[in-house]
Amino acid sequence: MLTDKALQNWAKKPVPRQIQDGTVPGMYAIVQKGQTAIRFRIKYTYNTRPSTKALGTYPKTSLSAARKKAFHIRDNLANGLDPQVVAKRNKHGMKNSPTFGELIDQWIKEEFLITAADEKYIRRVTNRLGEVSKSIGTLQASEIDAPMLRAALLPIRSRSEDEAARTLSKLIDIFEFGTALNYCERNPAFSIRKQFKSPKPEPRKTILDQHDQRKMIADVLAYKSNPQCDLLFVIAMMTGARISEIVGGKWEEISWEEKLWKVPAEDENGGRTKKPRNGPRRPHNIFLSLQLIKLLKNLEQITGRNRYLFPSRAKSGHLSAETLKTRINRSGYKGKQDVHGFRSSLSSYLNKEFGHLGKTETAVEIMSHRTPQGVKAIYNRNDYWEEQCILWQNWADYVEGILPIPLEELGLKR
Repeated sequence: MLTDKALQNWAKKPVPRQIQDGTVPGMYAIVQKGQTAIRFRIKYTYNTRPSTKALGTYPKTSLSAARKKAFHIRDNLANGLDPQVVAKRNKHGMKNSPTFGELIDQWIKEEFLITAADEKYIRRVTNRLGEVSKSIGTLQASEIDAPMLRAALLPIRSRSEDEAARTLSKLIDIFEFGTALNYCERNPAFSIRKQFKSPKPEPRKTILDQHDQRKMIADVLAYKSNPQCDLLFVIAMMTGARISEIVGGKWEEISWEEKLWKVPAEDENGGRTKKPRNGPRRPHNIFLSLQLIKLLKNLEQITGRNRYLFPSRAKSGHLSAETLKTRINRSGYKGKQDVHGFRSSLSSYLNKEFGHLGKTETAVEIMSHRTPQGVKAIYNRNDYWEEQCILWQNWADYVEGILPIPLEELGLKR
């Protein structure tokens, strides 16, 4: 057993040997062969892995100081902490690490919910992270390494490579958050990103053949579900607008006198228009063709007393952007076709027509219903918008011509 007197006598004649402390389990003092220094050490096991940690050298480190360090290590072990990780945190000024599950919860509250607006998206992300947390959520965040994350993600990857890649992307964000708060020393998720890549998406199928267009429209409109979806489908074809922009539309945005649908950049549910890579979202105007006015008048008779064009009981107050996708899938086109096929046809048409007019604007600009910015706007705004309106009216005439039923019957219960 170690005592101050025994250590003093040993220091006078440092014979190589090992003496157990007898007070702190696993602690001992040792003089190794060929040396004279008396060193304090402690043996312990963490997560089935045996380890030894140095506590100091006598007499620079006293017996009481060595025991204090040894007791601290035992306390860490009792609390499920790896003494080596704790020592690294202390060396780098790091805070005591929360469990990985706690770190996920903190990231969701302080980072994710501030920027994410779509309820379904929030639910998808939290569900996927919950699946990972079930596997390793009780471990200290600072202890998580790349092999642990990989093992937790493999069940998700077996179900969907894209889902696993998206989950890993959030894990990278979470560990970045953790390192910024000094909870973690590094980002283990970053090192496995090449193992969890999203598969390359198949190119969207473009409908260019009028016969195929007629058949798909007839099949989708023949499917009996929410009558409002008929109007949503045709409005999407006529405007080329994104479904999320349309379903979030409000009656207050419609200006019958100006023949405009004024889409704001954002509303209380988040972004309405697509955010460009550089710069903020921008509002835009959708020209109301004769056919679009007729469709909206039909819709007004059904939903005009509501705030939204396409109201629902969802928390957002309006139909989900997935509604139309579901209708198309159930009409027999799952994996074969979607509304983007018509956007591609519209893009080809607009590029062709504007090319004939000698304009350099792309279909992307026109389909975004934006007028030019800067100097170009000063000189060309009026002519540019008038030409766009002509093109949109021509496109609406074309779409009406391939519909299997009159516009007046769209939206009526069949």
